Amino acid sequence: MQKPNILNIYFYDNIKNDTNNFESSQLRKNLKASLELNNYRYLTNAIDERIETVFYVNFSDLNKFNYFRGKDFKKVTFAFYGEFENDLKILSFDKTLKDQCNIKESFTKTLSNYDLVFAPSLEAKQLLIDNGVTTNIEVLLPPIKRTKFELKDSELSKLVYIYFHIEENSKYAYTVLDSKDENAAKRVIELARIFSNMKFIVIIPGYQKKESRIVSKYFKRCAQNVFVCDILSEDIYDSLVYNASAFILLNSLYTASTELLEAYTCGVPVHSLSTSAFKDILIDKENSCVYNDFDSFINGFNLFLSGKTPDMKEKQKLFMKENDIKEIGKRFVEIYQKYFGE
Repeated sequence: MQKPNILNIYFYDNIKNDTNNFESSQLRKNLKASLELNNYRYLTNAIDERIETVFYVNFSDLNKFNYFRGKDFKKVTFAFYGEFENDLKILSFDKTLKDQCNIKESFTKTLSNYDLVFAPSLEAKQLLIDNGVTTNIEVLLPPIKRTKFELKDSELSKLVYIYFHIEENSKYAYTVLDSKDENAAKRVIELARIFSNMKFIVIIPGYQKKESRIVSKYFKRCAQNVFVCDILSEDIYDSLVYNASAFILLNSLYTASTELLEAYTCGVPVHSLSTSAFKDILIDKENSCVYNDFDSFINGFNLFLSGKTPDMKEKQKLFMKENDIKEIGKRFVEIYQKYFGE
């Protein structure tokens, strides 16, 4: 077996709970896996003197890694990979929606203090530049482990039906809501009312906690075809995506880069507002049905349920094949070596 290449990098994070920090935890694990698939290893000891570059999963942790005070190591972080996590969220929710794409000035300053920032798309990169981030920015899609969704003939595939107590093979759409996006909550409630024969599974990070009460209150007395939950365990979530009839996005801010790629991996039809995700990941008529307003969304979803929208499953899977976890790892290494050498 070929001896692995060693990169003098260390991944720093403050993740305490993989379920609560579901996006950042997956980013960390899948980035490491993407390197290993390309026969690269990274440093795992925080006091290893070989550390030359520190990758911060959470950009706000900039000054927390201090094992080598005074050592001039390079700093790298990630932006827009965890917009459903309060700790990683960059875009602030604005009730007026006039400045929905603005980034807090303090975040701009923090990101500019890094030597390199990764963003999940070209649109995300441009948004950072437009808001005053002055450091190097490179595009890297979130790495997705496709094998975890290969559930055919697996007992794990049925977990979603058991967990939500719904009949096996029931048709359902699922969504993830920003915990402070009231307008998105109202849209989901209205969609479930209009399409009462369809089940809707709604994931709200921090559901039942104080941080999400702005949105959770709308689901206290919701219709019987709506099932609301907090972040699911990985096995149940994988089953949810694998069996879904549709993934819908109705958020008012850019979110769900990782969740979109997971839906594509399973060939799940995606219906989204144009405000809900970066447009070079959410590509209308290529891998998703994208709508400029909620009325158009309702009309389009009705056509979908009537079987009158194009099947994009093959294009989705091709998109993911071209951007599989090994390929993302290869790009990661190429970008690293571009800035920091061998």
